[in-house]
Amino acid sequence: MQKWIIKSIKNTFHQKAKMIPVGQVEDYIGHAPGGVCPFAIHNDIPVYLDISLKRFERIYPAAGNGHSAIDLSLEELVEYSHMIE
Repeated sequence: MQKWIIKSIKNTFHQKAKMIPVGQVEDYIGHAPGGVCPFAIHNDIPVYLDISLKRFERIYPAAGNGHSAIDLSLEELVEYSHMIE
């Protein structure tokens, strides 16, 4: 991860970013590790989308496993992910 991203996360959330332990991902998020998508997850999980996504016409987030993705516009990703603004 680039240093400016790490610093931005720390400045925003006042803590260092860290990965969810593999054994807890499915229980916490609702998808197995390897393809954690930003939608169709447990309702109490906040979703944040990085502003840098605005530079892409199409976005290909994970779609539930490590071998699949979905083709979305940013507007569709915002709608389906119920992101935090």
